[in-house]
Amino acid sequence: MIFEERGVGRQFIDPSNKFTIEPYFITNVIFNYEFKNFQLKGGVYNVFNTLYNQFGYISDKNEPLFIPSAERNFFLGLGLNF
Repeated sequence: MIFEERGVGRQFIDPSNKFTIEPYFITNVIFNYEFKNFQLKGGVYNVFNTLYNQFGYISDKNEPLFIPSAERNFFLGLGLNF
């Protein structure tokens, strides 16, 4: 099992450093289990459902626009080795 912590500090999105994306911290949990020829993978991204913006830019009207990142999400996979 893997516990992944990711923190990102304040990011400026314009040359004058007037507009910023606020810092954020997220936690991911990933597991991998192998049994004979089978492999099971799964995990949870953004475990605590942190709401944050990962990207931003300045519009033609000189206004900051932010693109929100994914909320909590899950994945599951099954593999077979030949």
